[in-house]
Amino acid sequence: MKTVYIYSLCDPTTKEVRYVGKTTNPFNRFWGHIGEAKNKKKGKNEEKAEWIRSLLDLGIRPELSILEEVLTDEWEEKEIYWIDKCIQDGNNLLNITKGGKTGIISEKCKKALSECKNRGHKKGEFNHSEETKALIREKRALQVITDEHRKNISKGSTRKIKIKEVTQSGEEIIWESLTDVAKQHNLSVPTICSYIKGRVKKQKTQSKFYYLK
Repeated sequence: MKTVYIYSLCDPTTKEVRYVGKTTNPFNRFWGHIGEAKNKKKGKNEEKAEWIRSLLDLGIRPELSILEEVLTDEWEEKEIYWIDKCIQDGNNLLNITKGGKTGIISEKCKKALSECKNRGHKKGEFNHSEETKALIREKRALQVITDEHRKNISKGSTRKIKIKEVTQSGEEIIWESLTDVAKQHNLSVPTICSYIKGRVKKQKTQSKFYYLK
């Protein structure tokens, strides 16, 4: 049974959680969100796309963190739980449903969204003022990243997913991240992801790669 990751996207400056979702591949899903926002394709959640674009305009990206790893038959319940928890914690979520496969937002979620005091934008508006942009840039320029902060960033990184490599001789090697595998084989992270998904006809290495379950 596959592992499903319940993840969050948060504002890198305020650390506020803005979106909760599920995926079997956090790395690909993260860049999927970025791509959808950049391409300005009309989707189901335009508010989320506009929020991501507002960050990209400032030269920053949302931060993805893994909230929980669950089995395939548990993800619906867990996604609903985390969406509700983040709302109750005061986060201004941009999710348009309560989670799971229902596609129906609960009355509790509607009420929490409508009463949330932190909701700072009207629908369809995610443009920071020039003054706010300047303050954010100033804050980031003065920011000192501590060892603890680096550790937290590392934990939340989409590339910190363990990978199993099976060499041509049958030897099994466990890697701590996609980045480690890529560096060892002098390849890019997206290339390793393509190998795992079998999207290339000919690999530059004889090894086989798998997400570690």
